[in-house]
Amino acid sequence: MAVVVSLAGCGTEDDRVPFAGTRKQSDADEQTKKVSSGILDLIPVQGKVSEPGPTSAECGGGKDPHKYFRMLHTWSMTPEAKDRPKLAEAMKDLKKSLPERGWEVKSFARDSSRNRNLALVADQDKKKFSINVTHNAKDDPPHLVVSVISGCYRVPEGETVDFY
Repeated sequence: MAVVVSLAGCGTEDDRVPFAGTRKQSDADEQTKKVSSGILDLIPVQGKVSEPGPTSAECGGGKDPHKYFRMLHTWSMTPEAKDRPKLAEAMKDLKKSLPERGWEVKSFARDSSRNRNLALVADQDKKKFSINVTHNAKDDPPHLVVSVISGCYRVPEGETVDFY
């Protein structure tokens, strides 16, 4: 599937965003929230989670933006000061627990940013979702950033995409 959130360097946009089926936008929104919540449940550290919910985006690859969309949900989790050192171990725990829940870890390495953040990318082919989890250890305060991205949906006949 490889719906890598950082889409640089592989094939065309159309190659990277698999078709996820026909679905009402509200149903895709709910499914995205469930996937995000499931990822949060796997993080063994408690903290403050940012508020924004999922947003819709174009699929790209020449797909009609009135009929096709994908869902994006990016949020962060910032633990209390005493738990911030546990974030590195939480990343290792995610790498281990995701495959047990149907995710395929595609990469687990330092990113190319100046801070060389530890980043994990995983795909869930069955549900057509991908995640990118980054441990921003050098930020003040240290935190995790989680991006959940769906495959490309088509709205049911007679409906149009509402981008939000």
